[in-house]
Amino acid sequence: MINYVDGVCGSGKTSEAIKRIAKRVKGGETIIYATSTTDLLKQTMEGLEANGVEVELIISKSDSGYRQDLVSDRLKNRICIEKDNPRVILCVTKSLIKVASRLLSDVKLPLFLDEGFEAIDYGTESQMTGTEIQAVLYNVGLSDEKPKDYKIGNNYKLSEGLKRLSDYTRNPLYEVEFKVNESQLQWTSMLIISGFFQCFSEVTILSACFDDTLEYHAAKAVGIEMKALDWGLETKHYSNGVVHVSWVLSGKEWRTSFKDKLTERQLNDIADEFWREHCGDYLSVNGVGEGSINLPVKSHGINEYSSICNYLNLHTQMPPNFVVDLIKKRFSLTKFQIRKSYYHYHCYQSAMRTVLRKSSKDNPIEKDTYYCFGDKSTAMYFLGKLSNSVKVSCCQLQIGERLDVIRLKPRSDKISLDFKEQDKRRRDRAKLQKWGCKDVLLEKVLIIARDWRRAHTGKNLTLKILKGLVDSVSNCGDLNLGSA
Repeated sequence: MINYVDGVCGSGKTSEAIKRIAKRVKGGETIIYATSTTDLLKQTMEGLEANGVEVELIISKSDSGYRQDLVSDRLKNRICIEKDNPRVILCVTKSLIKVASRLLSDVKLPLFLDEGFEAIDYGTESQMTGTEIQAVLYNVGLSDEKPKDYKIGNNYKLSEGLKRLSDYTRNPLYEVEFKVNESQLQWTSMLIISGFFQCFSEVTILSACFDDTLEYHAAKAVGIEMKALDWGLETKHYSNGVVHVSWVLSGKEWRTSFKDKLTERQLNDIADEFWREHCGDYLSVNGVGEGSINLPVKSHGINEYSSICNYLNLHTQMPPNFVVDLIKKRFSLTKFQIRKSYYHYHCYQSAMRTVLRKSSKDNPIEKDTYYCFGDKSTAMYFLGKLSNSVKVSCCQLQIGERLDVIRLKPRSDKISLDFKEQDKRRRDRAKLQKWGCKDVLLEKVLIIARDWRRAHTGKNLTLKILKGLVDSVSNCGDLNLGSA
C-alpha cells in the first residue's frame, strides 16, 4: 500500500512531514527521505536539523557516472548498517531507485518520497546508421549481436540520453522497450513500481494532487492500494483578489505540432496581449515574451518568485506518440487522462511558483493575479484547484480567437535554437524596429540575421553588416538607418 498526502501546492506538505519524521526518529526509527534535487534535500535537511534530528545527506558533487556509482554504493551501505542509530537518510530519488534492488531483504526502512517519482522515461536518437543502432543496442545490453568493428571506448560513444538508457537496462527494477524505425532508435523505460516499493517497510508520497499524476495511475494499474492521508492541509487555493485566467486556443489543444507552426512574432504577440492586461513582471515558462522572467519547465522547489502575480505558459509538454501508445496499453488510460497527467498537472505545478502559492483560507492574498495558458482545457484544470469562493475572470485572448479558425502551414524557418540565440534575436528586433522595419520585411531580415550568425560562429553581427542584410532584402531608403 502507498500512502499519499492530500494537499495542494504550497499547503505545507514538506513542513508537516518534517515534524512527523522528527517525532518518529526521536522514537527510535531510521527513515529514508528522497526527493528530485539536491537543493530540495538541503532545504529539508535544515528543517530536520532545526528539529534536533540526526541526518545523513548522501549526494554526489558531480554528475559523472563514476561519481554516481560511488554514491549508490555509499547509499546502500548506509541504509544497511545496524539500526541502533536512529536518523534520517537523505538522498536523490534516482539514486535510491538505482540502489533499491541491492538492499538487504531483512533491512526495510520507511520511505518518504517528496514530489513522487518518475514511472516512465523515454528518448529518441535520430540520424544513425544501422550499424550504429546495432552498436548502441549491444552497448546498453539490449542485443547480443556485436558489430564487427565495435571497440569499447573508441567507437559508438553514448549520448547523454543513451547513457540514461544504459542505466535503465542495468537496473532490474526497470523494463525497457525499444523500436528501430529506419535511422531512428526510440526507447522507453518503465519503473517496476511494485518491485521498488517492496524494498521498504512503508511508503509515503508528498505530491500535490497526486491522484492526477501518471504515477498514481501506474501504481493502481499494477494493483497497489492507494490511501490518501488527511494531514489537515489545504485542498484548494484561496484569494481575496480576482484570479484572471486567459488562454490562447478554445477549439484546439496547445501542442508541439501547433506551437512549432507559429512564427516568433505570433508568440511574442500572444505574450504582449497577455502583458497588456496587467503591465507588470510576469513568469514565462521557457522565456516566451520579451522582458519576461524565465521559468524553467521543471520548476518544483523554485520559490524565489512567490511575490510575482503574473504567469504565462506557452510551453508544450506531451510525450511522443510511441510513449502515449505504450501508456494506453499498459495503464488503460484515455488520451485525456494522459494529457491531464503530463500537461495540465505540470502547468498547474509551475503556475504555483507565483504569489497564489502563499495564499490560504486563513490568510488569503489581497492581490489580483493573472494566468495565461495555451488552451482552455488547461485553464479549466487550473481553475478546478481554486476554492468556489474565489472571484474568477475568464477569457480567450483575441489573437487566440484568430488562431482557432485558421490552418497553419508547417514552418521551416524557426528563428531560435536556444536562449542565447533568442536573446540576440531580441536585440536584432529592437534595432530593426527602431529603424522602421516592420511586418514581412522585419521577419525576413530576422531570418537572414539568424542564418548569418549560424554561418559565422564567434563573429559579431555589426550594425554595418545588419544594414547590409536589410539592403539585401529591400530598398531601405525610407528607413532611418543613418541615425543608428
